[in-house]
Amino acid sequence: MAGGRCGTPNYVEIRFADRRPPTRAGKVTRVPLARGDLIRLVTGTGGGWGDPRARPRERIVQDLRTGMISEAAARSVYGLEGELQP
Repeated sequence: MAGGRCGTPNYVEIRFADRRPPTRAGKVTRVPLARGDLIRLVTGTGGGWGDPRARPRERIVQDLRTGMISEAAARSVYGLEGELQP
């Protein structure tokens, strides 16, 4: 809404012990598993409101400090440049 970004869906990521490429699937999937396979449940995100590039820099830096976002997100989503760690 109002220039915000879309949310993301939930999904299951399967990393196979035999080193096949990882697979992403929905929550109701029939994928045979073997001992050593790793299952990761990824929770989707809600969509945003407003242009993320309009968020105050100090709030973005606080999100970095608390681990809510990565430096990559601060740069790509919020458009920050230069030194980001306080």
